[in-house]
Amino acid sequence: MQLRFCAWMLISSFLIMGGMVQGETVWIEGEKPDALPVLKDGTKAKPGKGFVIGAWGNTSIMSGQKVLHVNIPSSQAAALIGDNGLIFGYHFTLSRAGDYNIWLRIGYEWVRSQFDWRIDGGSWHTVSNTTPTVNIQPIQTWNELAWLNVGKIPLKAGKHRLEIRHRAIPGKNTRGKTKPPRILHILDVICVTNERFEPCGKWRPGEDHRNATDRQAEKQIFRLNTKEAADLRCWTELNGLWQYAGWEERKFPIPEETRLAPVKTLPDLNSLRWFGLKLPGGREQRLPHEVFTHRYLLRTRFEVPKAFAGRGFFLDVQRSNFIISVFVNGHFAGWTDTFHTAWQMDLTPWVRAGDVNELVLCVKDAYYSLNPKGDPSAAGLGNRRYWNLPLNFLHSNQGVASKHDYPIAADVRSGILEPASIVVCGPVYTADVFCQPSVKRKELKLDITVFNAGPSAGQIQIENKVIPWNEGKGGAPVLQFPARTLRVPGRGNGTLTVSQSWPNPRLWWPDNPYLYVVETTIRQGTRVIDRKRTRFGFRELDWSSHMIRINGVKWPMWADTNYGKSPQAFVKQSRTLSHQNQIRYWRNGGWAGMTRRECLDFFDET
Repeated sequence: MQLRFCAWMLISSFLIMGGMVQGETVWIEGEKPDALPVLKDGTKAKPGKGFVIGAWGNTSIMSGQKVLHVNIPSSQAAALIGDNGLIFGYHFTLSRAGDYNIWLRIGYEWVRSQFDWRIDGGSWHTVSNTTPTVNIQPIQTWNELAWLNVGKIPLKAGKHRLEIRHRAIPGKNTRGKTKPPRILHILDVICVTNERFEPCGKWRPGEDHRNATDRQAEKQIFRLNTKEAADLRCWTELNGLWQYAGWEERKFPIPEETRLAPVKTLPDLNSLRWFGLKLPGGREQRLPHEVFTHRYLLRTRFEVPKAFAGRGFFLDVQRSNFIISVFVNGHFAGWTDTFHTAWQMDLTPWVRAGDVNELVLCVKDAYYSLNPKGDPSAAGLGNRRYWNLPLNFLHSNQGVASKHDYPIAADVRSGILEPASIVVCGPVYTADVFCQPSVKRKELKLDITVFNAGPSAGQIQIENKVIPWNEGKGGAPVLQFPARTLRVPGRGNGTLTVSQSWPNPRLWWPDNPYLYVVETTIRQGTRVIDRKRTRFGFRELDWSSHMIRINGVKWPMWADTNYGKSPQAFVKQSRTLSHQNQIRYWRNGGWAGMTRRECLDFFDET
């Protein structure tokens, strides 16, 4: 029989040590074998008898939109498979000799059948079903495709034959008795290459994967806003297209001492494939085929006007998950494992005014929170054992959710989930003002944290005054704090606590809210270098007994589960009909499209 050549070939060249060295890749579709198995009865296998050529689920991740699928139940294996096994053959031609890696894109992580491979009639090499793959992508639940480097061998120029063999190897059942074998296998692609290959789904080495969205994300530059917001800072929300690239770990098991540790060094960013991703939003919903890529990079650029030279800069993230390392212009700025709430990080030393800057976030997702301790199935694999579990198992499966080291099971989406912003402030700036009003003592106490973004310690003067919020319009000061001096270390925090008596503040009540603003000003000498406004209500809660008191008044609390879709309608109904006066301020999926910060502001004002 004349054999059909079914390989796609890409030949590329690159420079090494000043000389020209040729690299070669052969890409063979798994669903196109040119030599079919011989069955036990001496007939040739054909689609529908021994294997299937087909597709199901998310076919867009399959190379050629189809795969070779072998699924022989134990009741049929002994009758179909002879002593030589089921052998699929693939012929290919190389134009030059070299050491070639053999990559297979296969399916059924952990439950696939053991199989063998060889080239040119040489020795068989066995691939265990416990060998971890890379770049897992879901076809559907419990059906995955992933890449595996099965070996590296020297090959001559010319024609070659690669064979993959499935054998009917009896196993043991839970009682230790011999059971008939089942053959379960998917083959999507064979890649024979002596080039650098970073597996990324169906994309061939050197193939341009980019679509219009990916190209638009490459061009995206956020230009920093020069207009002050209500808090007297210049905020620029980084909402829109970012670039996304998977960057998985390859050495398993992952040491337990590094599993939850930050990443402090970036890879060669040009070696990765970058895709467009709209943020904020969960990566799992925006790029569902990437749900099993558990470490990845988010990248964008922002332009800083020259006028901002000498200013301070920090990153404000309203909500994210899970472990995130921050890099600015290639420099490690810091990391956080703060999840599902707001955090800030100073970027000042690495930001270049009058230039376009690069921001990269390295994200480890919720799967890294799963602790393999005490799990026999994770022996030799560690946390990697769980990397193909359906995402919903991380919050709905009791056995899996109980393995979390962090209490994140309620929402296991990853990445930037609510807006991230670059904030321009002073070189020494107020990082936080914690307002503590006391109705009993008729005073207002402020815990103030100041951050010095510069390398050297410096002395500053801090002034605080209180003005009405007045729906953002402000007003004349109603309380003034004496100025205080504070010495702040370079690249460090300084703290200050100040108190001021206030005999007649207007109180905040749940059914009659009234808000003030603390305006904090930092001076160096006579020069104002930073200002910040912090909103608060003058109120005091007391839960020292069985009754909750607000501003000294007993305040019975009632709750219901009827939230509705409109916050405004909910408030109106609560005040006129149900008299509900408490609510869980956040639920999975949010409320009426509000972020957590917006939700808190809404209840402060309403």
